[in-house]
This record gives sequence, structure tokens and C-alpha cells, in this order.
Amino acid sequence: MIFKRLFTPAHQHRDPEKRLQAIANIAGKASIDDHDRQVLHELAFNDESLAVNLAALEAINSFTLWLKAYENHMQASVKARAKRAVLSLVEDTIHVTDALFEDIVKQHHHNALVKEMLLTSARLQGNERLCVDTVLALFNENEVRQFYSKHANTPHRKMLIEGTHDDKQLRRFKKAENDSALNDIIDAKIKMLETQAALPLKVKSAAVLINSRLLALTELQCYASISEQKERLLKEFEALKQDFVCLSEDDSASITSKYFDIKERVDKRLSDLEADYLAKQHLEAISDTVSDIHQRAGTAFDQIDLLSLSESNEQLDGQLALLKNALCDLKLELNDVNLDLSTGAHRQQIKQLENDFDQYLSSLEDLPALIQRNQQLEALIQGIEMALEKSAEAQRSTSDEVAATISDIQSQAADILHQGVSNQIRQRWQSIISDYQKTRNAKRKVDKEHARKLEKRCFAKVNVSLKLIDQGKFKAAIATFHAAQHILEDIVAPSASLVRKFEDVKEKVAELKDWQSYIATPRKPELIAAVEKLLQEDEKLAQSTGEKAEQDRFAGIDIEQRVSTVKEYRRAFNSLGKLNTDEDDALNKSFDDALEKAFEPCRRHFEQQEKLRADNLRKGETLLEALKALESVEDPVLLAKHLQALSQQYYKLGELERSARTALHKSYQARYKPLQARVNAFYEQNAELKSKLVDKALALTRLESIDDAASQAKNLQQKWKDIGFAGKKHDAKLWRSFREANDKIFGCLHERQDAQKAQADEQFKACNTIINEAESIINDAADQSQLAQAQDRLKDASAQIATLPQAQQKRCDKQLDTAKRKLTAKQKAFEEQKHRQGMQTVFTLLEQVSTAQNADKPAIAPESLEGLSPQLRQAFLSMNRDSSASTMDKVAPKLLQDMDREKLTTVAQLLFHPEAFEVDSEAKKDVQLKLMAAKLEGEQMPDMQTMLACWIAKGPLSKGDAKLISLLQAIYMKND
Repeated sequence: MIFKRLFTPAHQHRDPEKRLQAIANIAGKASIDDHDRQVLHELAFNDESLAVNLAALEAINSFTLWLKAYENHMQASVKARAKRAVLSLVEDTIHVTDALFEDIVKQHHHNALVKEMLLTSARLQGNERLCVDTVLALFNENEVRQFYSKHANTPHRKMLIEGTHDDKQLRRFKKAENDSALNDIIDAKIKMLETQAALPLKVKSAAVLINSRLLALTELQCYASISEQKERLLKEFEALKQDFVCLSEDDSASITSKYFDIKERVDKRLSDLEADYLAKQHLEAISDTVSDIHQRAGTAFDQIDLLSLSESNEQLDGQLALLKNALCDLKLELNDVNLDLSTGAHRQQIKQLENDFDQYLSSLEDLPALIQRNQQLEALIQGIEMALEKSAEAQRSTSDEVAATISDIQSQAADILHQGVSNQIRQRWQSIISDYQKTRNAKRKVDKEHARKLEKRCFAKVNVSLKLIDQGKFKAAIATFHAAQHILEDIVAPSASLVRKFEDVKEKVAELKDWQSYIATPRKPELIAAVEKLLQEDEKLAQSTGEKAEQDRFAGIDIEQRVSTVKEYRRAFNSLGKLNTDEDDALNKSFDDALEKAFEPCRRHFEQQEKLRADNLRKGETLLEALKALESVEDPVLLAKHLQALSQQYYKLGELERSARTALHKSYQARYKPLQARVNAFYEQNAELKSKLVDKALALTRLESIDDAASQAKNLQQKWKDIGFAGKKHDAKLWRSFREANDKIFGCLHERQDAQKAQADEQFKACNTIINEAESIINDAADQSQLAQAQDRLKDASAQIATLPQAQQKRCDKQLDTAKRKLTAKQKAFEEQKHRQGMQTVFTLLEQVSTAQNADKPAIAPESLEGLSPQLRQAFLSMNRDSSASTMDKVAPKLLQDMDREKLTTVAQLLFHPEAFEVDSEAKKDVQLKLMAAKLEGEQMPDMQTMLACWIAKGPLSKGDAKLISLLQAIYMKND
């Protein structure tokens, strides 16, 4: 067992195949102990062989170690394999518990790995909440959108919608969504975000409005109105304060401070008006008291009037007593009214009430006689009503008799009225007499005016007829005379002058009728024939339409032309006049019937136009209702959109009746203007905000730091978008100013960036040139000095790369790494070549020494040792000395000082080439024991160069050493 420990373990063997076999042996065990795990761990992370690393990791197959390899392993291939293993094992609940799985995802230490898991891991996607939270934490907007459209299921999408607070991203989700339910959720979320975004402005506007309304109260004069509105506005402000959380601290403090200042001013205003208000309240109390007494007194007065009009005297005494007591009580209440600070109107009203009380109390004393007089006057009123009814039905000849009857009744009533009657019946009497007189006077005036107008019209017609006769317009003169004749029949008593004038014209008209008959007899049938021909053409046109609907029979008729033709025929026919004969009446009827048929297409056309106008009117009324509904819309943007649409529809309405158009337009303007005023106010507010942004943008153009100006300008641009439209009047103009300021800022920024880019491109080209020169030197290098020159060039390039922008740095770094790898490979090749040449030189010199004839003479010239390491050179110089103890003390470890060359060769074989031994020997066992003892004492094992130097420094070579040189050369040249 002790000898086994002296041998190098298989997992530490220099041959990778041996180490792989050791891994396979460990993996083949039934169970792996802690020591085996430690060995596998060492091979997995510290072995230089890629195959060994992977084999060890496969043998352990531990998720933790795979994850560690993915994080820290020096080999890229191992990292790639570890990544695949981690992605595979993470799906297994045995290797990765739920707690560990969530910890890996939530800690965000492996973001690249977790991002890939989000797209491939069924386990992560199955944990919907964890999956969505991780997507929102790690992915950018584009990646989230791609995950939503390509990988997310319905629960994922719902959670993504809930977790997204960007309306633009939500709209992108909606474009990729086909589920109507999810689209509804997206719409609701967008609406909520828009509401939240608009809430600060809405709250601020509401608060400013409350403060403005409070401030307006300081201009009012009414104490009660101010007090009432103040309390209401205070409640509104207190209710609004709970929404101040959405405002900035400065805005909230500013609004609150202004609110308290204005509230204090309102309180002062109330204090100033309080005295006048209390005095007014006192006057109103007096008015209310007097009005109440007056109202109750009126009720008592009405009861007295009713008693005075009744015909029954049952229980009259009891009722009189009650009414008398009621009036006395009211009079006492009136006397108790406090007249301090009262007005003259109050005192006059009270005095009038006192007189009424005295009058009605007096009436109560004489109530039976009053009742009798009321009955008498009532009988007279009925007599007048009967006379008036008879007058309405009678002829003119009886109107004077009715007037005489009413005059007699008035005489009889005068004595009764003088003795006194109830107010109610007195008012009835006065009203009926007044109405009678007004009606009589009005009728007289109307009859007189009507007779005057008729006589005037008749005179005018007669004069016109006479003038037409003188002008030779006989047909028109006859028609005008007939009109005058009809007017004369309606005049009851025409004047003598009118009668004489009429008779003179009548004789002249009789002479003209004979001429009219002569002219009209052939012309009227011709006009009738022309109209009938027009009807025949209409019939042919109707037949050509085939089986079309009735309303299409006249589709080919030019309506305007037909109207003009009908008017012309009517004018020509009317110009022939009327003879008032049976034959002429028949011609007139035939013409009227034919012309009516000819006008039928026009009438139908006009009916259709009327129907179309009615439809347009209904559409207009529908628009008015839509405008009415917009009054409840609070969002000014939505209101403006609907207003614009309705306005376009309104102005596209077709033809309407002029009166209907006027009334509709008036109603439209009445509803449209207040809504547009709200929109304009919103636009004005936006214009003010945008104007401030323009001022800020102009101020940024004066900043020295272009970067700061550009950064702030981007923020201003976002604010500009958030504000919204500012109306046609201001928005375009403000945008031009805002854009000019931004163009100036970003123009300077782009100029600087272009200059920097040009400079960076020049530096990039210079770095490429240096790197290319260094690569050329490396490729052509024949020694280390040339490689040193290339290395200096690469250092210069690296220093210049550090000054480049990040994008150019990445490109140059990639080329620089390639050049450095070439340099390292070339340096390693030179070092290996130098080492091999040194070993070849060592064994060549040993061969020379072994073949030397004279041992006392130096077999090696000092100049032949050039190129060897100082340790080997010193060892060769010590070979020919008789005693090399002092040299051995310097170059050899304690373990090797007492060993001869044969044992040293055995040690070298055991340490550096153990497979060379085929059988065990006593010498080998002895050396093994010494090595074991040295290890137990903690002594450091010699390296290959120290071992070789110690072997050479053992003094002059003997004949048996030649064989040892061959063994030693096999060991050293093999390891090279």
C-alpha cells in the first residue's frame, strides 16, 4: 500500500487518456465518495485538457457544478456544453428544486441564461407569474413584444397586459392579438392609463377652476349667494384634495396656498356684507309676516264674499261670529308687527290691510242687506249676458236695440252699486261692462276700417282698368274691372263718387268684350293643341321606359325646361282674357286640365325634392341630438374629434327649406358654440403650455453644453407630444418655432458628432494600420527581438484603441485579440524551439564528454555552453572537478545529494517517465523508499531542469554513464 502511494495517481497522469480512463473508472463505481468527487471537481476545473474537463463534469453530472462551469470555466467549449446541461437539468425537479429554480431566476445573476430559458423552458413558462415578472424585468420593449406574440399563452398575455404601463407597448400588443376578450382588456388598460396620464392636468384644472370661482365670489354683492357658493366650493375642494397625490409637491403646495389666500378674501367679503344682509333679512321678515297676515286675511275676506253671495241664511249668525273673531285676531297681529327699520311700502301695506279689516268688519254688521243687493246685481248681470248673446246672433239692424237694453240695465245697477255690494260681484259687473264696451268700440272701428279699405281698393282697380283701356291693354283692363266689380259687391254703402266712377268704366268695358271674343276665339284652341302635343310626347317617353316603376315614367324630362314651358303657355293663355261665355269657359277648362297634366312631372319632382329636404331635416335634427349628447363628454380631445365629425356631416347636408335651414342653423349654432368654446379653451391651454415649451427650447439653444441641451430637448419633445393638439390657429405656428429651436440644437449636436465620428474613423484607420503592421512583423519574425518589436506596436495600438468610441473599440479589440493570439503562438513556438535546441545541445555536449579520451582535460569548451541556462552551464563547468560537493550543495536538493547518476536516472524515470519501468528492481524500490521518505518529510520534489543539472554536476562521466545518457535523453526529449 505504501508503494502504491508513491506512484502518481492515474487522475494526475501526464497523459490525458490516462486521466480520462481514471474518470471512467470513478464513474463506473456503484457510488462516488467525497474523495472521488474532489478528484472529479479538480479535473473538471483545473485540468488543461478540454476532454478531461467535460468527462469529469459528465461523471459528476451535478447541476451546481454545471452552473459553476458555465459561470467561471476558462474553456469556451466547456462553457457552451455547461450551458446546454444547465438548460436541460433545470427542467428536472430532482436536480433543481422549486426553491432553487426560483432563486436562479429571481436573483438575476445569470440574465443571459434566464433570457434563453424564458423562450425554451417549459418549467419556467408553466410558472406564469414568475415567467411574466422575469420577462418584464429582463427584456426590452422589442423583446417583450416578441415574447407576447410568439411564446406567450393566454395567462401570460393577461399578466403582461396587467404589468405593462406603456400605452404604446399595449397598442403593439393589440396589433398582434386576435382574442377579442384580450383586446377588450387592452382597451380598458389603455383607457385607464390615458385617464391616469390626464388626471394631473384634470385635477390641476379642477383646482384652478375652484380657486377662480372662489375668487369670483369676492366681486358679488349678495351675502347669501356668496355664503352658499363658498360652502359648496369648499366641499368640492376638500373632495378634490384626495387626488392631489398625482400632483407634484410644488403644484400641490401652490394650489393649496392660493386656495387659502382666496378663502381668506372671501371670508373678509362676507364680513363686509354681513351687516347689510342682516338688515335685509329683518326687512324680509317684516315682509313675510305682513304677507302671511295678508294671505290669511284674504282667506277670511273670501269667506265673507262667499257668504254675501249665498242664498241660504242657515247658521249665518254663527259664521258671522267666527269671521268677526278671526278678523279681530288678525288685526291684533298686524298691530304687533315691529315697524322698526321698516320701509314706507311696509307701512302703506299695513295701513291698507287695516282699512280692509274695517271695511269687512262693517260688511259683517250689514251682511243680510248686502246679500240681497248682491242677488239683485247678479240678476242684472245675467240680463246683460242674455242681451250680449242676442247681439251676437242678431243682424246689424238689431244691434242698436241691444245697446239700449244694456243702457237701461246700467241705470238700474247704479243705485245698487252705490249702496254697496261684494267685491267679487262688483268686479264681475265691471268686467262684463268693460268687455262689452271694448268689443263694441273695436267692432265699430274694424267695420269702418274694412269699409274704407274696400272702397279704396275698388277705386284703385277702377282707375287701373281705366288706365289700361287708355293704353290699349284691353284684356288686362277687362280682368281688372271684374276684380273691381267683386269688391264693390262687398261694400255695404259705397260712396256716390265710387258708383259714378264704376258706371263710367262699365260702359267702356262692355264695348271691349266684343273685340276680345274676336281675338281669343282662334288663339285658345291653338294653345290647347300645343299642350296636348306636349302630353303626347310625354306618353311616348313613358312607353319607351317599358315596365319601369311609375315614378320613373318622367325620368327623361327636363324639369326646368318643362316649368318654363308651362309658365309660358299659362301666360299666353291668360293674356287672352275671359269672356264669361259657355264656349269660353269650356276652352278655359280644357286648357287647365291639359296644362295640369303637363305640369305633373314637375309636381312629382318637387314632391321628391320636398321629401329629400324632409330627410335632410331629419338628419339635421339627428345631428342636433348628437351635439346634445356631447355635453356630457368631459374629455376635450374626444369632444373635439366628435365635433369635427359632426361639423363635417352638418355642412354636407343637402337642400333644405329656407325657414327650416335658418331654424336648424340657429339650433346648431346654439349647441355647437358652447361645445366648441370648451374645446377652444382646451386648445388655448395647450397653446399656452406649448408656448412655454418653445421658450424653453429657445433658451436651450443658448446653453454651452450641447449634450445637456440635446437631453433636455428630448424631454421637451416628449412633453410636447403629451400636451396634444393646440388648435389650427396656434399649433402649426408653435410647432414651426419649436422645431426650429430643436433643429438648431440637434444640428449643432450632429455637427459635433460628425466631427467626432470623422476623428474616430481616422483613429480607427490608424489603429488598423498599426495592428496590420504588427501582424506583418509577427508573420515575418525570425527571432524574439522582432516579436518584441511587434509587441510594442500592439501596445501602442491598445493605447490608441482606449481613446476610441465603444463601437470602434469593439471592432479594433477583435482584430487586436487576433494579433495578440498570433504573437503568443509565435512566442511559444520560439520558446519551444529554444528549449528543444537547449536540450539537444545538452545531450550533444554529454556525448562529447563521454567520448573524450583524456578525462583530465576539459572536454567542453566554455564557449560551447553559450545559450544554456545558468544552472546547466554551472553543472557542465563542475563535471571535470574532482570534488563537486560544494557545487552539489548549491544545485541539488537534499534528496539528491547522496545519489549517484544511476539513482538520479531512476528518480527521473519515476518522476517524469514512470511507464518506462517494465519490472520492479531493488534499486527502484530503494529510490522509491527515499522519495516516499522525502515526501513524508515535506521535501519539495525537484523539477526536470534541476534534476538534469544535478545529474550533470556529479563529476566526470564513467563508461557506464553513456547508457544512462541515452535513458535520460529518452525522458527529456519525450517530454519536450
